[in-house]
Amino acid sequence: MDLKTEAQEVIARLHDSVARDDLATARDCVLLASTLSENALALLPPADAPFAGVADAGEGWVVYGVGTVERFGLGRGANVALLQLFRGRDGKLRLDASSFAVAEATSMAARDLAAAFQEHAATEKRIPRSARPARAWSPPPASPTPISSIQWLGRPDAGVASSDVDAAERALGVTFPGGYREYVTRFGAALECGLVRIYPPRRIIEELAEWRARVDAYWLWTTLELDRDRAQRCIVLGDTTRGDEIVLDPQRPDALFVLPRHHDAIVCIPGDLTHALAWLCESGELAAPCHVRYAEPLEGQAHRTYDPTSNEGDQDDWLADARATHDVLLALDPDAQSIAHDDDDGGWTVLLPSIGGTAFVHANGAVSVSCDPEADLTRLDALLRDRGLELRTR
Repeated sequence: MDLKTEAQEVIARLHDSVARDDLATARDCVLLASTLSENALALLPPADAPFAGVADAGEGWVVYGVGTVERFGLGRGANVALLQLFRGRDGKLRLDASSFAVAEATSMAARDLAAAFQEHAATEKRIPRSARPARAWSPPPASPTPISSIQWLGRPDAGVASSDVDAAERALGVTFPGGYREYVTRFGAALECGLVRIYPPRRIIEELAEWRARVDAYWLWTTLELDRDRAQRCIVLGDTTRGDEIVLDPQRPDALFVLPRHHDAIVCIPGDLTHALAWLCESGELAAPCHVRYAEPLEGQAHRTYDPTSNEGDQDDWLADARATHDVLLALDPDAQSIAHDDDDGGWTVLLPSIGGTAFVHANGAVSVSCDPEADLTRLDALLRDRGLELRTR
């Protein structure tokens, strides 16, 4: 089978399995199963997008390009989306659904898409691992934020039983790092700072064999402290929405490891889980730093999106409207807090304890709400309606 056909089959199978809600097949199509629950898949071009090109990028990576028209996150006009796939030791290609590059094309004509792909595919060529410079990561804070100081937006009874932690330690033959028991008995399955997910004990046990098989077949990193073989004794404790993974090596109880999705140098973090969480959330090394530490339930939340009813004006007008909406939401709850995002997407996260969740105000004026399913949203609905936003029903 040629490379083009092989890549097309993986992408088509992924789209089909997601449409049929076949999670098992979908997980087998992607490099990181955690990306299936994120918005990344929604941004992927459709399965029937016109072909632009395919190239071997080296080190097991394949770049596959398709044409796409104007849409959110992909710029304006004709574009080529450059998707990345990785071939593991098992011989299978899997799609990296966590990110992809976009190149501007002159038009959607086949020759123009091919030209744009050829021009930009060269930039995706991988430098051999042996030739890559060493990466020096910043250390974690000496005095990390205590778990008791993390603002919890969920229900007080969300945590797992301490006996569940005991049972998991016995089943795995390990002792979890300091801070893990306190975290999961307090929060249960939680999303911290919109970034970090620490797995509850049952998930660790259920997914461990699959995780070990995946990192054995798809080992992406170089380090002297942890390699493919030693990873087979490790326990994955959590991940991030970007695809980074937090790993415990039972023979290194003095530290935790982070396997970064977009770097090949593994991070060794001395200390316990509180040090690892502080490094991930506050250092700015792998994601924009978040200096207001908060956590919200990962499961069981209600999700609503409100869209502007008018697209008049330019980006400055949209940003001004978004800022005004942010101010209205901040006044909704006396205990509300605001976190500004300085990354490419911009916007604000507003913590709203009164509804057990958050409201993310996008730079284009839209608002995404995650809240307790039993929360009373009457005032929030009315305020956003007065701001010219309507609840998305599709």
